[in-house]
Amino acid sequence: MYEEGSEFTAQWETWDRQHHETAAIRFENGAWTADSISSRHRTHAVLRLQPDHQVRQFLLFRDQEDADLWLGHDGQGTWGEVNGTYRDDLDGTEAIVLDTPLTSSIVIRGLLDDGFEVGEKYEAAVANVDVETLGIVREDHVYERRADRSWRITDPRRTVDVDVDEDGLILDIDGHFRRRNPEAQPETDVPTRP
Repeated sequence: MYEEGSEFTAQWETWDRQHHETAAIRFENGAWTADSISSRHRTHAVLRLQPDHQVRQFLLFRDQEDADLWLGHDGQGTWGEVNGTYRDDLDGTEAIVLDTPLTSSIVIRGLLDDGFEVGEKYEAAVANVDVETLGIVREDHVYERRADRSWRITDPRRTVDVDVDEDGLILDIDGHFRRRNPEAQPETDVPTRP
């Protein structure tokens, strides 16, 4: 079990080194909070997760003080927006994914905590969020553990092989993202939230 105050951080940059993502995952009040700042889309995403890494709330901030998108999950497979709109198109989805290493890392961390073994595959129904249009599409993603720290992720657009660190956070997604040196300072042109 994780101790109160446990925290994992990571920074990634796009393969062309033009943009970055800074992420922190904290265990507080008996649950996880994942924060991600992305310079590519100028967004701040906040995911509130159960101890088993299942998403309970997802907030996406772009250029306003209030969340541009705020989804909640009841723990029984039902999603809704903060305004009360029921999202039956997302029923049964288990995770939120963006085009970032953090959201796939959250799925992998949950599988590791469940004792997922080398050679096993898991098909996850996910809600893929387009941060520019705020459109959400239900997709199936397959996570296959190929070695102790090696995974294959297959989604409708691509198949990628990734390695993870000791905390289950993705190191590189070849051709897309690479892990930054922890001492590297990200650029400051992205929005910040408290």
